[in-house]
This record gives sequence, C-alpha cells and structure tokens, in this order.
Amino acid sequence: MNETRFRSLMRDAIGDEAMHPRLASAVRTRLAERPARAAGTRLPLLIAAAVLVAVTAAAWLVAPLLTGRTTQIAVPAASPSPAAVDPLNCRLPVVGQDGNYGFVDTRTGQFTVGESPLPVTPRAYSTSLHRWLPVPPAQVEPDGSRYVWLDGRELHRFDIAANRDVVLLTFGFDVYIWRWDADGIRMGDVPSSSLTSQRRTWVIDPGTGATIQGPATLLGPPFQPLPGDPRGTDGTSFHSLGTDAQGHTIWWFFNLDRPGAADWVFYETEPGQRVYIYKGTQGDATGFDPGEALGDGTGLWFTDHDHAVIWRWQPGSDLRKVAVTGLPADTALALAGPCF
Repeated sequence: MNETRFRSLMRDAIGDEAMHPRLASAVRTRLAERPARAAGTRLPLLIAAAVLVAVTAAAWLVAPLLTGRTTQIAVPAASPSPAAVDPLNCRLPVVGQDGNYGFVDTRTGQFTVGESPLPVTPRAYSTSLHRWLPVPPAQVEPDGSRYVWLDGRELHRFDIAANRDVVLLTFGFDVYIWRWDADGIRMGDVPSSSLTSQRRTWVIDPGTGATIQGPATLLGPPFQPLPGDPRGTDGTSFHSLGTDAQGHTIWWFFNLDRPGAADWVFYETEPGQRVYIYKGTQGDATGFDPGEALGDGTGLWFTDHDHAVIWRWQPGSDLRKVAVTGLPADTALALAGPCF
C-alpha cells in the first residue's frame, strides 16, 4: 500500500483533520527530546513509546559496533520486587510537567515526592533497583536493570548495577527506539507513534547488538478502520497513547473542543478485532480524557490530559479514577513505571 492509498483510506475512515493544537505541540516536543531532557510543557507526556504493529522476520542490518565505556554513577543495591501487586494499594511512579516526580498511593491518591541524584528530572523509575532513570519507561529493560538510549545514531545500553555504558550498535541512518520488551530492543526508522504507511523495524539483541529480526517493512494503516468510526468531519482525530503489557498499541479517538464528539479508547488484538477500554463522548460524566497509557502486570494505567488524575483499567472491569492529592489540580502527569 503506497502513501497516497494510506492517506485516502484513513481520510475515508476518520477524515483529514489535523491533530488538536494542544496535543500537536506536545507530541513534537516529546519526540524531539533526548532521553536526559525533562518534560517541561503541558503535554510532552503523551507518547513514551508506543509500538504500532508486530515485527516480522527478514535479514539484513549494518554490522554491530561494540565498545565499552564506563560512567561513574552511584547505584544502590538491588532489592527484590514483590511477587504480587495489589493495584488498589500500590505505589505508582509519576513525573509532573512542573518537574515534580514521585509516587501516587493508589489507595488514597496521595502524592509523595521522590529523591534522585540525577542532574535532570527523571523520566522512569526502576522498581527492582529503586532508582530513578533519565530515559522514558519504554527504553528500560523489563526487569529494570538496564536501559538503552541514543546518541545520534549510536545505540547505547547502560548497565545500572555495573555502572557501564556500552555502544551496542551504530546505524548509518536515523533510528528511533520503540520499546524494550521480552523479545529485545524494538527500533524503527520512524517514531513508534508515526502514522506513515511504510516503516522499517528491527529487533536488536540487548546483549550483543546483533539483529534478531529485521528489517521488516510494515505497510498500511496502524489499525483497521471500521464502519461507524468517526469520519473527522467534526474535527475528531486519533492518537496513540502507549502500549499495554502485551505490546498492543492503545488508540484514542478524540475532539477536545466539541462536547458530544467521540471519546473512544481501544486496542486491537488482531486487525479489526478491537477491545474497547472506553467508548463515551467528549464532556460526558465520566470525564475520561487520557494523557498517556502504560501497561504492567496489574492492567493498564492512564494519566489525565490536563488534571492530576490517574485511571486504571483491566479486562473485565470498569475504569477506576484516582484523584491525586499533594499536587496542583491542573498538573499533567507522565507515567514513570509499573506500580509496586
């Protein structure tokens, strides 16, 4: 499917409206940030790392370049994570747009300020090492012991316990980190949130920098439009919020400026097979206007578009709202890691 066909298909499904201005500036800011930069405006919180579709196998990539570089950072001893987490009574790491970072008690909603020796505002929290990190959660290894980051076209892996930074791979073109999951480090030649109809992806071995899968060329729309979807004639647009623990991309149909417009949040298990997390209207009594999504072993966590609010959802249950206290009510939050 070429670019013209893709745009035509998506226009027929939801129209050709631009992203809402309040979201567009935040998206551009977040994508342009280096891992060590702090989010500083109202919604640079929307897209940590969302993956669009699964990667299929192929075979070629530039040869890996391995070097060893060390960075001296004091690291606390690792502590074991609890075997089970009660989502109604756990601590959820968050970062506020004003630079505050810490934990939300999901039982009471109370925010507690965190502490970190980092010279910048943290972006993620390792629950296994009890350490704040300078990269988004999508770039952290699932067990919280390492993270990856990009220096130009160099892919780095930082081993926290060993205080060591290793160059895993050098690309000959611009690349983006999509996320680190159980299969490896997923990367693409466009951001994970990109709606372009053609994109190349790779899965990189985090130990050696070798290519496990790819490059695979992905074609077509990021999800399958269905009859009844908003057509965009009322200004409704769509946006990716993040992924669940299984890697499904969470999508949001929205129009923040039109009461009664579609306010839908869903993911696909297969093309055209949707699981609706929420299917309401803009301005309804629920007031669910998500900022971003992050999946963990307890389900899905959402921030609010422009309020100090956390939402939780899991299959078979309704949305649960937690009003955060201890922060200004209009504080937009970013999710920094799983609840623990």
